[in-house]
Amino acid sequence: MLLFALLGFFFIIYQWLVFDRKVQHDNLYTKDTIVFARVLLNGWDWYKVDNPLDADLQISLILKNLQEAKAEEKAKIDVAERNEEQKMNLCMRRGYTYLL
Repeated sequence: MLLFALLGFFFIIYQWLVFDRKVQHDNLYTKDTIVFARVLLNGWDWYKVDNPLDADLQISLILKNLQEAKAEEKAKIDVAERNEEQKMNLCMRRGYTYLL
């Protein structure tokens, strides 16, 4: 019984640490409106610029991250601009899916 309680305790602590790390990462990129600047400034790894192929790979990854950030911003705007009818339709679809 004690072993079960200890395993449960360590599992809960581990899950909390994982969640806390995700929250800190999200807060880094979303606590204010300069998301794109943060992606650019945090995306370049200065230790891997010796090889031109690594630099090209980094540039492509930064561009991919910028495209994802742009898509997320567009999704946030779309969610914020939903009218009441669209919100109700979404709730009905989620409820129907939950019942299935």
